[in-house]
Amino acid sequence: MGRPLVQFEARAPKDGATYVCKTCSCNVASTSAVVWEGMMAVGRPALLFRDTLNLQRSAADRREHLTSGIFTLSDVSCRGCGSVLGWRYLKSFQKEQAHKEGQTLIDRAKLAAATVHNELPQRPHIC
Repeated sequence: MGRPLVQFEARAPKDGATYVCKTCSCNVASTSAVVWEGMMAVGRPALLFRDTLNLQRSAADRREHLTSGIFTLSDVSCRGCGSVLGWRYLKSFQKEQAHKEGQTLIDRAKLAAATVHNELPQRPHIC
């Protein structure tokens, strides 16, 4: 069957703050994994994460010219509901942007903040 979905309980930050998919409440990232909050995704506020979970890459990679440079990107979607949340930087064609490689940009409007054990729904399955 596919890869199992992961919940934060064992790896949650001390304050328990996480980001979840706004559509299905599936765990996406810890607040401690945020690299930069001032990013933009197609003209909308976004967050850049160093580590994420429960995301799947689209099959097709694409080369895009963004305001910060030329990159190879792959869309990422939530494993819980399939909503496209943002993209992963696979390759940068400028040395000064190489720090973004392997990081994930997620549209802020598609995320909700949650606290582990308080706001996340308790269910027998993870997402």
